[in-house]
Amino acid sequence: MSRARAGIALLLLLFLPAVALASEGEVTQHKDLAAGPALLVDLPKGCFAKAEYPCAIRVSERGELRLGSAKFLATPEAELRITNVHEILILSGTWWLQQTENLTVKFGEIRLVLAGDALIERGSEGLQVANLNGQMKLKNGDVEASVVPTGFRSLVAGLDGEGRLVQRELRASEPLELMNRLLHVTGAGYADVRAKAPEYREFAKKAVGESAALYQSTIQNRQIASEAAAAKAAQKRAAVEAERQRFRTMFRERFYGEAD
Repeated sequence: MSRARAGIALLLLLFLPAVALASEGEVTQHKDLAAGPALLVDLPKGCFAKAEYPCAIRVSERGELRLGSAKFLATPEAELRITNVHEILILSGTWWLQQTENLTVKFGEIRLVLAGDALIERGSEGLQVANLNGQMKLKNGDVEASVVPTGFRSLVAGLDGEGRLVQRELRASEPLELMNRLLHVTGAGYADVRAKAPEYREFAKKAVGESAALYQSTIQNRQIASEAAAAKAAQKRAAVEAERQRFRTMFRERFYGEAD
């Protein structure tokens, strides 16, 4: 492939977030990457090594990337756009984010604000997110809309027609499944998985114990919200009926000289 075509492909990734790279570009090897080091494609060329943002990258091999204090590992062919050292946009693949400090992951109008370690996968239905050992807040614009507690995972699907956060499948991470997903990102036997596994498993096991109480609380909150919505709808219907009755009475008094 010509350099011009490779440049166009990465330009689409940088400025059109929904477009995935469909072809190979020029590969740059960075000396500051561990575990390999990783090979990646970036645009503008060399922007990642020079810390010049915005910067679009595609990982072509497993390896470790560093952004500020954070450490990223990703599946091959995963794509990412870095807005600045504190904000990223995950376009494809699965990303294991470690040692984050107030890192924002954008997803449309939704922002995930992270502190600690997280596992995030971009799929057809949205972002599959797992809070491994820290904090994960979901914001709709500037308003905090929800959280994913430590040891839990969830699907962030976007916003509904009324601009409300759509979050599904909030549940405790299953320890064995979690380890398998991490190994899928890093490759079997990666040292970081062995080092982090005990801590992650403990949080996941604790979350399993808390999930019943969280589920009950969620059900109760939904019931309260449903009852409030039903009461509001009833009030609206009563107001509409009262207004209809008032106009009917006025009409009869004016034209027929009678009232109900």
